[in-house]
Amino acid sequence: MLKDDKPVSPSEIEVPDKSQPWEVTDSEVVHCNDFFSVRRDQCVSNVTPNTAAELYVMELPDTVIVVPVTAGGEFVLIEQYRHGVAQWVLECPGGNRESGEHLETAVLRELLEETGYRAESISALNSNPQDPSCQTGRCFAYLALGCQLEVSANPDPFEAIQVRKFTREQLWEAIHRGDDFHLPSLAALLQVLAAPRLVTG
Repeated sequence: MLKDDKPVSPSEIEVPDKSQPWEVTDSEVVHCNDFFSVRRDQCVSNVTPNTAAELYVMELPDTVIVVPVTAGGEFVLIEQYRHGVAQWVLECPGGNRESGEHLETAVLRELLEETGYRAESISALNSNPQDPSCQTGRCFAYLALGCQLEVSANPDPFEAIQVRKFTREQLWEAIHRGDDFHLPSLAALLQVLAAPRLVTG
């Protein structure tokens, strides 16, 4: 970073105040269904005087995704039709975590339902907000090793899903080609691709 055309040391960089930048003066749920609820918050800024805003937040449950890898090193993904963008998107198997459900149980359930595969072992990769600008809930990503096909996939009735397998090289090609990926899935896949030891041990 430069200041008056001179390098600036890290100690000179101003760190923004990370206290609450605004406060909620009123909040109400304006819509609710079996999948999510929408909350409307009236907020005032603690940073900019005389500034108010009406913000909407979608309240969602936590979700899980899993990067499944077979004993032969193939990645088992799904291609799913997504109504929001009206197109097919490459994703890791995953879905909502049910109330009170352990994360590992949710991972294994979603893997079996959407692909028909079972895993020899699973381990946590990362956890990130799903869309921090307007959504609650976190996405928990896992790695599943030694995956084997055991049963036919049994997705939810309204899910349009195709199971697809990729070698490491094919997956890199799809990413570099610009194929459409579910963003949390892409982050988890890149984490695994960038660290082969996660798969090979």
